[in-house]
Amino acid sequence: MMKRTIILAAVMAMIASTAMAANLLTISPVGTQTSSEGRAITPDGVYVGGNCGGTGGTGFIWDAVNLSRTITAGSVQTNVNGIGYRYPSDYPTSPRQILVGGNNGGWESMNTSTDGGATWLKNRRTNTHAYVGNNYNMVAGTSSAVTPGRIYSTFSTNTQNHYTDRWEGAGQGAFGAGSPDAKSNPSDSTISGVSSEGTAVGRRKYGSPLVNRSVKYVSNNAGGLALTQVSELPGSTTGALWDIADDGSKAGGESGKTAAPGGVFPYILNMATGATTELPVQVPAWTGPTWGRVYGMSPSGNFAVGMDYSRGSERAVLWDTVLMKEYDLTDYASYKHILDGFTGNLRRAYAFGVDGSGHPVITGWGVVQPGTLTRGFVLTMDIPEPGTMAFLLLGSLALLRRR
Repeated sequence: MMKRTIILAAVMAMIASTAMAANLLTISPVGTQTSSEGRAITPDGVYVGGNCGGTGGTGFIWDAVNLSRTITAGSVQTNVNGIGYRYPSDYPTSPRQILVGGNNGGWESMNTSTDGGATWLKNRRTNTHAYVGNNYNMVAGTSSAVTPGRIYSTFSTNTQNHYTDRWEGAGQGAFGAGSPDAKSNPSDSTISGVSSEGTAVGRRKYGSPLVNRSVKYVSNNAGGLALTQVSELPGSTTGALWDIADDGSKAGGESGKTAAPGGVFPYILNMATGATTELPVQVPAWTGPTWGRVYGMSPSGNFAVGMDYSRGSERAVLWDTVLMKEYDLTDYASYKHILDGFTGNLRRAYAFGVDGSGHPVITGWGVVQPGTLTRGFVLTMDIPEPGTMAFLLLGSLALLRRR
């Protein structure tokens, strides 16, 4: 009995070690700007990229652990819409890099830092590619153990030309040989997110009348993007994908459907099988035209973040795509007594990371007092990745049976 008690106590200690205090941080505007938003986050939830003042405002990189910020306007970015890590092929001889993608004075630009954002090397600014600034999660890197030296970034221009770049090699590195892979599309098409293995997702106009359809682009590193229209919910004639998991397993976005009631619904797509899944919303009886949208995927695809409109206003949410469970982030923060100044609620969640303990770290924006001023947020939630707690509990039962 004593040994059984000790084993159970040890297992409960393991479970307790996965717990942590939930935390909500506010990203203050820069200088004279009056608004801020988080638009992208590194896979480990440490560095956030975002904007102050909207398109053409002030881009920033924010260290969510040390609560420090690097202003990147002027010399680097006027908007930051993507951030990721690149491990050179000679790592650790050459240090890990942070790659930032976005808008520099109206042009597409990508830059690296090897000192956490204290200094930046402007590796690329293309004055022939006028930048469209409403992308999120436009950069995806890899771990030091997976395809060292490689990182992908993607962007759209104001002429509906879409590009995916690949970085690889040793040291500070360079973009892939030749021009970035490109695809020219009709008006109102866009490319939104990219995975670590070079698959980008977005939307494109199809049919008559023209409607948006969900699409994926595959980088072939030979100057062209292979384009494929992908599935939406059953019977849908319209949709869009906004992001894809770093491992390329799942993509998320919005889709119509023929089954009543009509409207636009949040959904995820299994990239290997083409299977689609409608995500749950808070008020299934909602009758408005928009029910929700996925903006960002977790690195593994086990979580999605975005916006739920089924309560009649935008609410930032997290979906567990394994258990098919939805969390309203405003209600969650209020329950944890950490909502603080976000009296107008957390409106949109754009990007997702996982900290060293396996907990979600989410960035986006919400509304604060007075009036309708917006602020970026970084929310760390005290829930584990799907399956972690069940694994621990099953392991404890097995140990007890063996004793």
